[in-house]
Amino acid sequence: MNLPVDFSMLGQEVTVPIFEIRVNGTPLAVPYHKAITGVSVDLVTNEPCAFALQVNDLKLELIDAEQGIFAEGKELEIFMGYTRATQSMIAGEITSIGANLDEGGGLTLNVHGFDKLHTGTRGTGYREFREKKRDSDIVREIATDMQLTADVDATEEQGKQQIQNHVSNLEYIKYLAKKNGFFFWVEDNKLMFKRSRERKEIRIARGKNLISFSTQLSTSGQTSAVEVRGWDAAQKRAFSARAEATQSQAYIAGLSATGQAQIKGISSNRSERIIYADGEVGSIAEAQRLADAELAKQQRALFSIQGSTIGNPDIRVGNILILEKMGRFSDVKYVVETALHEINQSGYLTSFTASQRI
Repeated sequence: MNLPVDFSMLGQEVTVPIFEIRVNGTPLAVPYHKAITGVSVDLVTNEPCAFALQVNDLKLELIDAEQGIFAEGKELEIFMGYTRATQSMIAGEITSIGANLDEGGGLTLNVHGFDKLHTGTRGTGYREFREKKRDSDIVREIATDMQLTADVDATEEQGKQQIQNHVSNLEYIKYLAKKNGFFFWVEDNKLMFKRSRERKEIRIARGKNLISFSTQLSTSGQTSAVEVRGWDAAQKRAFSARAEATQSQAYIAGLSATGQAQIKGISSNRSERIIYADGEVGSIAEAQRLADAELAKQQRALFSIQGSTIGNPDIRVGNILILEKMGRFSDVKYVVETALHEINQSGYLTSFTASQRI
């Protein structure tokens, strides 16, 4: 796999966008590579990431059931970038193929697939986990079922027995991630289950590499606290935990003076959000982690952005975007939540969504 490259430091001579594809670990032969007219990779948060190829093949040979290089089930890895500097963007397997014939007789093949996280969507399961088993250890066990290794941050011991109650592995991992405020994804055939995905900072500027941009600054929905309430069936008693909003600089940095006063007023008025999580949390500690995660999600929504830039493979989920020449919106750091990378005859474009870093 190619080592990551800081594309902001590349010279002006590196201007030609390129992609590389490996099928079952083997680089795609030149004739097949030339038949591909478009490549896209869709990177998302806590979901399977996807890829798509548009292929020019009038004879339908490349998707042939016996000899087709792009047959369903084959493993595929896509690299994107510029001359002499590409990065691996996704490794997965082909899950669907199709063909479109237009009125003029043109024929385009479509090849789609997902990373290995999608294997967690197949079927549902029931299993019981012993009392006090950590969520991170449960994720390790599920990863083995998905034929993946695991790299996890340790979570706290649980206060009760947990049950995967006839839901898919992916849905159960989502539940565990939400409960702990974690992120999960697949990297090098490894299931990652982490507190954070932050890696590096990327600067984008109006008039330089920022092509389109829209933003939403909204204090609507902000509350002074989030309280999670649960029920201990064994002890037959209720419990709760609270996460209090703080006026940290990271939270209010991009707000006007009146906006900051508005947020402070929310805190003064004790505007609270209550989540009833009976059956979802089994202890005060679990309720606290859920409250903290929900408050952080609420605060990130204060600033949200979407846009597109000249193609940059460094723009990935979890990385930090720093805007330049965008006025007050330049005072905020944004965490990438989705990134769509596309290379076709028009060039290389990266589209993204992001929210405020807390």
